[in-house]
Amino acid sequence: MVLLQALDDHKKQALIIKAACFFWLLTKLITYKAWIADRLLPTVGIFRFLDEIPSMVHLLVYIMACTALAAFMLSGRRLILAIAVIAEISACMLDVLRLQPWEYLYLFIAVFYVVSKNRPQLFLAALILLLSSTYIFSGLHKISGAYLNKIWESLILHGYFGIRNSGIILHYAGLLLPIAELFLGFGLLIFENKRWVAKALIIMHISILLWLGPTGLNINYSIWPWNLCMITIHALLSVYRVSALTLLKDIPTGALVVLMLFWLVLPASNLFGYWGHYLSSGMYTGKGATVSLCFTGTKENKGLEPYLSGPSKRLVIGNGKTRIFLSRWTEGETGVMPFPQFWYYKRILDRARAVYPDSGFRMYYTVYKQKEIIEIR
Repeated sequence: MVLLQALDDHKKQALIIKAACFFWLLTKLITYKAWIADRLLPTVGIFRFLDEIPSMVHLLVYIMACTALAAFMLSGRRLILAIAVIAEISACMLDVLRLQPWEYLYLFIAVFYVVSKNRPQLFLAALILLLSSTYIFSGLHKISGAYLNKIWESLILHGYFGIRNSGIILHYAGLLLPIAELFLGFGLLIFENKRWVAKALIIMHISILLWLGPTGLNINYSIWPWNLCMITIHALLSVYRVSALTLLKDIPTGALVVLMLFWLVLPASNLFGYWGHYLSSGMYTGKGATVSLCFTGTKENKGLEPYLSGPSKRLVIGNGKTRIFLSRWTEGETGVMPFPQFWYYKRILDRARAVYPDSGFRMYYTVYKQKEIIEIR
């Protein structure tokens, strides 16, 4: 820490962005099947005509992005990082599945580093605001019955600790975690001395890794690099003694408008049903729909067998057809979770029917507290 404090702001921030790019690249390598089109799960472009883009283009964009990230870590040149950003945005337009919460955050961190040349206070302020917004809205989304039942009760108490009958006190004690995350987000934003906030956030990210990693539920391995990145960034940020609020005067109006729009106004609108859930730091909230695909057993579907659900691999509502959970298929093949928007579900259904025309695909969903299973048409 003493050595870090001796560095000037440019060198400190160079360490932060290179650490972010290292873990960004690591995530892309781990989840490489999410970035190519040569897979069973169809791609869904942001516009329908992008669905027809050849798989070679997906591969070339992926190689370009990875190469640019690696080259930036070696050279530190902002132009190379800008090329990586353009490649990343292009890849996400070709398949919105790739626009995961960590991808969205990395993109904004990279963009503000690129435009902050000779203005280190701009990058520092933007970084703190981005991270604060992530924790604040993540905490807000978790203050709900869906989180308490599907995440706290099912995945944490039962899945990790083996506790089946928690009781009312332990049940509502689950709200302490999102409330703590919410306050840590505000603490990161407001307090000048960030050391204790950074330590608390590091402990939180280590706990997430223990919970979801090999020693815990062993699911969603793509979150490992992101959590390690957050641990590293908070360790580097802890040497700063400045409140983000005092840095606002150093942020150009245009940059401030972008930050406020994409990391305050739009995420807040998600609480009322607008804007994307993943683009509003809505992770592990229990609010998402459980989506199933039902289809007839044909030879061309044999590749999907590893992702079939349930001991009987059957679903009554699908007229006895084979069932596959979209989350299980997506995570199992690509290493990431489905993009949690209904327009995406409809598009993936259309694409699955086009790619597997003889399968008779039908899609159903249910959400927390809704016992009825509804077909997506």
